[in-house]
Amino acid sequence: MFDGTPSPSRVAQPGDALTVLSEGELAVRLVAFARRPGGALFLARSDTRAARLARAAGDLAPDLDVVLLPVDEAAAGDRAPSSRAVLGRRVAGLAALARTPGGGRLIVASADLALQRLPPAGSWANGILRIERGMTVDEEAWRAGFARAGYVLDDRVDEPGEVAIRGAVVEVFPGDGDRPVRCEIAEGVVVELRLYDPVTQRSTGTVDSVTLHPVSEIVTDAATLDRLAASLAERGGTLADELRAELEAGRRPYAFDRQLPNAFEDCPLLLDHAPDAVILLDQGARDRIEARAEDLLEARFDRQLRRTDGGPLPTPPPERRLIDVDTLEAMLAGRAVTTVEAAPPEKPAEPVRSERTLFRRAAALVAEGARVLIAAGGGAEAERLAGLAAKALGVDVPCLDRWPGDTLPAGACAVLPLRVAEGFACDGVTVLVPPQRRAESAADAPVRTPLAPSELATGDFVVHLDYGIGRLVGLETIERGDETADFLVLDYAHDDRLLVPAADLDRLWRHGSSDTGAKLDSLKNASWLDRRAELEREIADTAKALLAAARRRSREKAPVIVPPADRMRRFAARFGFDLTEGQARAAAAVIGSMARGWPMDHLVCADVGYGKTEIALRAAAAVAFSGFQVAVMAPTSVLARQHLEVFRRRFAGLGVTVEPLTGAMDEAEAARVRAGMADGSVQIVVGTHALLSKEAVFHRLGLMVVDEEQRFGAEQKRALRRRTKGVHALALSATPIPRTLQDALAGTRGLSVIDTPPARRRPVRTAVLPRDPDVARAALLRERARGGQSFCVVPRIADLKPLEDWIRALAPGLSIAVAHGRLGPQALDDAVMGFVDGESDVLLATPIIESGIDIPRANTLLLFRPDLFGLGQLHQLRGRVGRGAVQGYAWLMTDPDHPLEERAARRLGSLELIESLGGGFVLSLLDLDQRGGGDPLGTDQTGHRRAVGTELYQRILADALRRLRREPDEGWTPDVTVAVPQTIPAAYIPEPELRIGLHRRIARMRDAADVDALREEMEDRFGTLPEEVERLLAVATLRCRCRRLGVAALGAGPAGVALTLRGERAAERGARIAKQSAGLLQAREDRVTAALEAPDADALLANAARCLDAVEANVNAGRRIKTAPSRK
Repeated sequence: MFDGTPSPSRVAQPGDALTVLSEGELAVRLVAFARRPGGALFLARSDTRAARLARAAGDLAPDLDVVLLPVDEAAAGDRAPSSRAVLGRRVAGLAALARTPGGGRLIVASADLALQRLPPAGSWANGILRIERGMTVDEEAWRAGFARAGYVLDDRVDEPGEVAIRGAVVEVFPGDGDRPVRCEIAEGVVVELRLYDPVTQRSTGTVDSVTLHPVSEIVTDAATLDRLAASLAERGGTLADELRAELEAGRRPYAFDRQLPNAFEDCPLLLDHAPDAVILLDQGARDRIEARAEDLLEARFDRQLRRTDGGPLPTPPPERRLIDVDTLEAMLAGRAVTTVEAAPPEKPAEPVRSERTLFRRAAALVAEGARVLIAAGGGAEAERLAGLAAKALGVDVPCLDRWPGDTLPAGACAVLPLRVAEGFACDGVTVLVPPQRRAESAADAPVRTPLAPSELATGDFVVHLDYGIGRLVGLETIERGDETADFLVLDYAHDDRLLVPAADLDRLWRHGSSDTGAKLDSLKNASWLDRRAELEREIADTAKALLAAARRRSREKAPVIVPPADRMRRFAARFGFDLTEGQARAAAAVIGSMARGWPMDHLVCADVGYGKTEIALRAAAAVAFSGFQVAVMAPTSVLARQHLEVFRRRFAGLGVTVEPLTGAMDEAEAARVRAGMADGSVQIVVGTHALLSKEAVFHRLGLMVVDEEQRFGAEQKRALRRRTKGVHALALSATPIPRTLQDALAGTRGLSVIDTPPARRRPVRTAVLPRDPDVARAALLRERARGGQSFCVVPRIADLKPLEDWIRALAPGLSIAVAHGRLGPQALDDAVMGFVDGESDVLLATPIIESGIDIPRANTLLLFRPDLFGLGQLHQLRGRVGRGAVQGYAWLMTDPDHPLEERAARRLGSLELIESLGGGFVLSLLDLDQRGGGDPLGTDQTGHRRAVGTELYQRILADALRRLRREPDEGWTPDVTVAVPQTIPAAYIPEPELRIGLHRRIARMRDAADVDALREEMEDRFGTLPEEVERLLAVATLRCRCRRLGVAALGAGPAGVALTLRGERAAERGARIAKQSAGLLQAREDRVTAALEAPDADALLANAARCLDAVEANVNAGRRIKTAPSRK
């Protein structure tokens, strides 16, 4: 066994600064600190970073007691409570601190948790329930225990803190668990404990026992409720007998955990729970602490705290639940504190795109005498990778169970279950991360390439570059002598058919679905070629106009935005989370674009809840801190009001004045704000269309942000362009309209796609069904029972009153608020903001709520007559729920008296299917596919360019823009002809549409590493590759290599190989290649040939690869000559 504790000489001493090059190295160092007497407490700059480091440290040292204490998701002034998952994990962590550690202890938490008061040690003891196989069941005691511990009794278990009791089966989701547990009971005894998937309800394994910790920091036993009643009485309040009975039965009022300071006289702090631990402060941790403290200061004046509580118990003020920075600094002054500093690595590690690349890199490092460790996702994956690595390297590759430290010999390779996102180097060990591990660390699910071509389905209309519009019939395998190949079968007019080789799929584009009504072309005349030539001329004119508009904009002057780094760092710390990968890319692109000196025009496309607003906040901060003004425009006053609160909170105490401007404001107040805009005293203004009025004059406008860009019409956008002349423009949208999306895809405006969801976000479960009173009642009552709220949405104001009466009859105990566009501004604001503050259980509304309203407590949506809504509208409305860690539900209820038409049913079906995270962009591409892109320079947004379909239109437009910019043609495809079988057999993948999709991906591949990655994906999804598929991918690799090496054509047969070189000096290059090939190749003009016999398919492929190796050697030699230093 390897004992991998790092050498003490390599670890910083308490009080020193600890400099690390990566998060992986930091995890190794934290393990070393944790081995010291008293252990270590690491205060991270964010909760997500804390979770990553705790997980990595546990993998590095399985014997180490690693305790993760998550922080509340809500801001200091919010009345919204933390989820039961956060509270459950935190209470379980605090309970773990009461145990004596065996091999050391590492406590990991977000730095701002150090400000928060926690329950006293042992206060959770009466809330812990341990269930073991074979134990006797006392159902009454179990029910009482679940009630004390905060578990919610439900009929279905979806998330931590829920329990369902059904006689012989009890299902419970532990507060600190990843999976729920199904307890099977027979004759009063637990006979089986099964882990299961809450989505599929299928079992995933068994356990012998499970410990259920409370999912609340207040265990409602008799002694605690007595203390709570006494504390409330001292402050002039009361704990009513009815409420006490409700608490004892497990029915807690909303945000009950905020009563912690009333339930306990002495609530300790995090540092009190770790009195002897060495404290390590992460880089940026102090910024996060200060941001949380500033948030607390602002919370005292927050509107939410000035409203009536609305609950049965008064909420203690934030200062009773959190300490200030000075108090924390005084506590830290008496402790051993080490600060962490991050230094960038000298040479960042290149990401590994396939396992073949991983093993090649490992082999190269081992050959150099390096010590290599491959990080695996778990024990099973470690065994698999170890076997593959041993085969690839030709040496024994052991599986380790902990960090090897100095015990791994030089020139050796090993595998360790280690969940890290990026490779790193530490203590002379190089850690490599497989591509799957990188994908899983970046997001919970693989990210779909957002601009990928639409999938082809049989029956779709397609357009062939040479033959025009046809209909896809299917895939056919044809044998010709020793050759076997797959062909796409296309129907054309007059019952003509065309067979298209799978290798030519890069010349085939999707035109539209089977119901678009496209007219088939004929193979018997040249009308298609004439139409295509005319369309290419027309698109070339469009491209010229687009470039001219872009050049005019680039000649305009705009503020150069270079904000002070320290103020931006402080502002970013207030976010409280790490940016997702997509957010980080978008923020860098936007802020970088504003530093160029000409007007930015940028679209940020992200699904609902993916963090578009954070990009707008950081862009606004950069502009405001640079001395310019910012305007933020929203389509509705409700959304503008919510943005105003978010912007005011984030900029509080930073010397930036944020004011509203809407058409509904009092004229005197609006005049005051406009005066501040004109003299520059108002730096950020958040409003609606009122920002476009002539009276709205800015002193020094630097940035215009438009949220929900798709909600504004063409005339408003023209007014917006006039307003943003010489000003940076940022648009945000989850479902951009087709023309906006087309402009971005054509490259005439900047585009950032945030395709990675927040860490705790889950897809909203969607169902389309006829209106059913039983389903509606159960959904509404279930949401209230778990402490949440519901939206009920109708398409028309006239539908509100009948539906309100229907809901009141179904569930008389629910309180209902109503919101629609004809309410006065104040009445609408009271209805919506009252719902935000928990004053009603149900918000019954028209689609006025679709834009951006963020209510984490609302997680059920009942939407009636979905056939009367647009696809984008439905997706936006669905995005109102499931915005936090709680599972969201969307019930789309059709009218049984109005059966759905086929097209409407298909549209709703696509929404039901695309319920995955990130579906908004997919729906936009579907809309673009169905409606067309419209005229990029005109006002028609209905889409009239249907002649060739969206995909080919974009390709022709991109080619025209490339030619006008005189950029090289990067889209050419080599002609590779190798006489070997190249098919995807139906016996391997029966579904023809899957085979077509794979052929299409292969035909468009540009890099051999992509082929390797696809090979591994296919093996993972479908099993070991047949010979025909291996050869198909081998030919695809040859095609990628030809493209990289400038080989226009490659032909390989039984007697030899012929290469045709590309470029003006191809003949000269061919002669040089032949000369350096040691007699392998002969040159004649632009062709080089090799006389090589090939008795079988494998020899053919090997001969072709050998000839390309000779070409590559020449290319590499030329590069070495160019980079060699000159001698003086």
